Amino acid sequence: MKVSSKKLSALAAAAAVVLAFVLLFPRSAFADTLVSEEYVIRYYSGEASFSYYIDEENTLYFAGSNGSGQYGNGAKGGEYSMPREVMQNVKTIADGKSGFAVALRMDGSLWAWGNNQYAQLGQGTEYNNDGDTNCVLIPAEMSYQSSSPVAALAAGDAFTVVLNEAGEVYTCGRAGDGQTGIGGMELTRKTVVGRLTRIDPSYFGGKKIVQIDAAENTGFALAEDGTLYIWGANDYGILGNGSVDENDIYETPVQLTFSEKIRKVSAETMTVMILTESGKVYGWGNNAVRQLGVKDLTDLSVAVPTQIGAFYDADGQEVQVSVTDILCGGRTNFVLDSEGRVYAFGATGNGQAAINPSESSYLNHPCISESNVVLPLRIQFYEPLSIEEEAEKETGELEGKLPVDATRKIDVRVTGLVGSIGDRTFVEDEDGNLWSWGINLYGMVCSGEADTSSCVHPVRSTLFRIKNYDKDYVTKNYMLKPGIFMACVVVIAASLFIWAEIKKRKTMRRIREGAEGGQAKV
Repeated sequence: MKVSSKKLSALAAAAAVVLAFVLLFPRSAFADTLVSEEYVIRYYSGEASFSYYIDEENTLYFAGSNGSGQYGNGAKGGEYSMPREVMQNVKTIADGKSGFAVALRMDGSLWAWGNNQYAQLGQGTEYNNDGDTNCVLIPAEMSYQSSSPVAALAAGDAFTVVLNEAGEVYTCGRAGDGQTGIGGMELTRKTVVGRLTRIDPSYFGGKKIVQIDAAENTGFALAEDGTLYIWGANDYGILGNGSVDENDIYETPVQLTFSEKIRKVSAETMTVMILTESGKVYGWGNNAVRQLGVKDLTDLSVAVPTQIGAFYDADGQEVQVSVTDILCGGRTNFVLDSEGRVYAFGATGNGQAAINPSESSYLNHPCISESNVVLPLRIQFYEPLSIEEEAEKETGELEGKLPVDATRKIDVRVTGLVGSIGDRTFVEDEDGNLWSWGINLYGMVCSGEADTSSCVHPVRSTLFRIKNYDKDYVTKNYMLKPGIFMACVVVIAASLFIWAEIKKRKTMRRIREGAEGGQAKV
């Protein structure tokens, strides 16, 4: 089929447009788009040696130590530095320090797996100290006897708390220190509640519970009228009743004596924080690394709610803030203000508070003492390296460098405190990006590196999952480079071919026209 010169010219123009498009959009833009569209984390939950991630497609992933079968793949042992799929259609998850997980799926069903020594998985079992048999290695559905759908989950060291939409609280697991709040049991080390059991609503004064949380051995329930109920062990005075006696336990929920209405409770390990309706922040419990963020408060155990009254910018100047959210990580805690700024206080020896205390700017800083942030200090965000720059680490060009450019400060407005365990923390900005920092054991900070180094500045996180990956993100990006190069070669070759074809056809036309006129033109 003959192609006219006009068509060939059009093809040449189209090729030129394609070539211009390729040249105008650099490789990193393609790489960034590839990652941001397909590997977004929606929710994070974790403990010291393992983490769970839920992506935008409600798929649950696991990374870290599988010592108790936390992965749910039928095996126990091993370490996973790249997040691997556990199950789909997961709405939320809670995990316990002893190595177990409870997941709420989109259909309302509850599933649990991992360590079950204290019956925290709700399978009707008893105390089991046999390391070969006390783990559930494949997710098993929990028996939940209520017509009201599950609204929220929480997990302590070895007990589980469930809240339904009717405002009822169910628990199971370790009960020797009153962790289940059931009452009426002989409390010993081996005392457990084998299945999800409702806490008597009368213990809450018949009030509807709207929020739950759990510290290591203590449970919390916030009622709709702003009152807080606590039960379980009194580690570091976490019951908030003025006593630091660890033998002073609550077998059933007891209302906290407090004068203000409480808007939110957040607990982790042996520390708890509350946010009042007036915007004040209080904390109590463990203060060993100054994680309560109160000036001149050096007690290791704080047995009554103590207000955090002052906040500081990066330069150490006190600032006024309007608090909108709190997040207790246990060893390091966080506050979010109405301007989208995050303040951290507590341990930061491994970047947990998103600073490097060895930097010269923090010498003689009023908020820094040794390796702890003793007063709430604003977190500074920096420009992250591009995906392509991250990939270049394979060549050694950026070996040993931070995953962020610590010389370029950027303005990030945080809209949500996603999750924290003190060692690593995740927050979400207004554009839907997740940022993380802290100990990067097994690559669980999602910085793109699977090692034991720490991220001492917030890193824009990406879920480097196995599924839909050729190998890993580095390979993916290095495959992009030759692909784009070949596209350029093809476009240029096509353009040259078309140009030569057009020239050839024009020459033949002139010869033909010259012959018809009796004189050949060349």
